[in-house]
Amino acid sequence: MRLINAKSLRLETYLGDNIPPYSILSHTWLDEELTLQEFERPGHGAGRKGYAKIAAACAQSLKQGIKYTWVDTCCIDKTSSAELTEAINSMFEWYAKALVCYAFLADVEPDPWDPSTTSIEGSRWLKRGFTLQELLAPKRVEFYAADWTYIATRHELAPQLSLATTIAQVYLLDDLSCGSRQSLLFRANMAERMSWAALRDTTREEDKAYCLLGLFGVNIPLIYGEGGNAFLRLQEEILRRSFDPTLLAWNLPSGDGPLMPIESPGSSKLVDAVSAKHFVGCGNLVARHSPDLNWALIPQGLQMRLPVSRALSLNRHPYLLIPCFRRHNPLLLTAVPI
Repeated sequence: MRLINAKSLRLETYLGDNIPPYSILSHTWLDEELTLQEFERPGHGAGRKGYAKIAAACAQSLKQGIKYTWVDTCCIDKTSSAELTEAINSMFEWYAKALVCYAFLADVEPDPWDPSTTSIEGSRWLKRGFTLQELLAPKRVEFYAADWTYIATRHELAPQLSLATTIAQVYLLDDLSCGSRQSLLFRANMAERMSWAALRDTTREEDKAYCLLGLFGVNIPLIYGEGGNAFLRLQEEILRRSFDPTLLAWNLPSGDGPLMPIESPGSSKLVDAVSAKHFVGCGNLVARHSPDLNWALIPQGLQMRLPVSRALSLNRHPYLLIPCFRRHNPLLLTAVPI
């Protein structure tokens, strides 16, 4: 793992248990970002906006007594596909192990009277794919405005962040009586986690899947150029680890109805969501415990035995009953057309 020495602004490499305590930067990429190769050249590209951002993160780190900082733009050699794959598969863990994460909002100006009341709902940072794990994984997140004025912590901004992201406040608060916040994330069901990413976007199509690897605790090879197939591979890898029926309940109507709409009779597939956007409104699904449910991933897809009903729609199109329901209505199982 490469880290920036916050005092000398030089890169240092550490392995295994020798990695020192570090801070980590979360930001959205803009013009004049510095690559690893550019950062290592004499002068570091001083004067560029990307350098100023790195220097400011290092300065804040030193103020808090932290000697090292990690920044994705210059701490990963993106010319190496192997290193990029390792980095993206490890990024959730790197953010989780940081002492503090600095969320830099380049498009937010601080409230001149009281920075802690600064509104951040419109920030681009809240709409990007990779910043989802950067919001959730760290132990502590501190938000900074465009001029590096301190705004508040994730914990303090939880109500505002919850409204802007649809993530329940319990996943954003630091003081939990029910255990660590990070472990709570992995107890959220698959559809709920997918719903957090539903309104976010990425520059590359494949990154819509790759940015979620850590949030689901899986690893897959990176194949840029595969397009939406990356999201299918993500779902398959999730199902290989454990079966969660809520992952099959994508594209539900935004209301309270349990029926997935019939778009093209006879063409429906269960594991076929091509991006997290299909899980909009699925954050309140709950899986029903079904000890007798047998399932298996086979070359043709997902194999299981579930009840089928033709009485759920006026046109008698058959529906498959999925063992999950809306949190506020446990008597109605979710139904998927087949």
